[in-house]
Amino acid sequence: MAVDWGVRQSPNFPELRRFNQWALAFRARFSGEYRYVSETRLSPPISLASPMNAFAGTPPRTSELRHCHAPAVAAGVSAAAWCLRSFCRAVIQALLITVLWLQAESPVSAQAAPKPAEPAAMALDLLAADLKQGWKAYPAESLEGADPDWTILREPGESEPILICRGRMKGFLWTLEKWQDFEFTGEWKYPQDNDGNSGILVHTQREDRIWPTAIQIQLHQPKAGSIFPGGDAMTDNMLEAADGLARPINSWNECRVVCQNGRISVEINGRRAGEVTGARPAGGHLALQSEGSEVHFRKLRIRRLAAGESAAPGAAAAPDGPAPPAAVK
Repeated sequence: MAVDWGVRQSPNFPELRRFNQWALAFRARFSGEYRYVSETRLSPPISLASPMNAFAGTPPRTSELRHCHAPAVAAGVSAAAWCLRSFCRAVIQALLITVLWLQAESPVSAQAAPKPAEPAAMALDLLAADLKQGWKAYPAESLEGADPDWTILREPGESEPILICRGRMKGFLWTLEKWQDFEFTGEWKYPQDNDGNSGILVHTQREDRIWPTAIQIQLHQPKAGSIFPGGDAMTDNMLEAADGLARPINSWNECRVVCQNGRISVEINGRRAGEVTGARPAGGHLALQSEGSEVHFRKLRIRRLAAGESAAPGAAAAPDGPAPPAAVK
């Protein structure tokens, strides 16, 4: 940028005129470009190598020196201010370049990085403690007395206790704790009844009636794996499972149920039975049914699903044959 710096000559102060020439040349060396305006022809240029030559010759009178002082100070202050501004501008530019370089080299910010998945919760053994510590029954008397309908059998040498339902009273056994998004696994068998009937109730509401508001996973021997709502519950669809998912009488069957965001998926003996969606309610107690048949349960495990965890059974092909046999115990 060109710098206009007017040099006003004074015939009475030649030293001042020559000093202004020297100051103009000094600024030009630092700024690189200049032009000056003069009312009359300037004296020949002077050398910066000997700036004090501006005062060579006859010493100025006292009055002339007094008039020379103010322009000299002004020129000095202007040059110092220009140097300071240039220095600050260079420092700011260097800082901006450094910041931009660091941003370009740095990894993706923590806000843009995907949030790590929460660790999977540990499964809870629903039969580890005394039955009355984690469960209640309807009707209540089915869990009371010397020979209750619901009881846990712990045989010596067996690692897994067995929950026995005599089936003498229709009703259900329900967990004290509520569950919403969860995975439930367990095994069941009918010791004698070829038409044995029971079921798993999910999202069960606290209602003392038969049957409460809940979504039922059917364990009826011929149609194990079917899903339908009961009481005041609703779903977008119902599922009628294929025949032959259950194993023969007195054989243990495996069941896996995944409830997540209103979707309920079921596997029977490792084979996908199907699913329903839009379950309402979408949370509640877990319950087991007593429907007139003696039924045994074991290895009842449940765990909560972490946010974003996908535990739904894979989309296996529809069952087209009998389930693989299991050892009879």
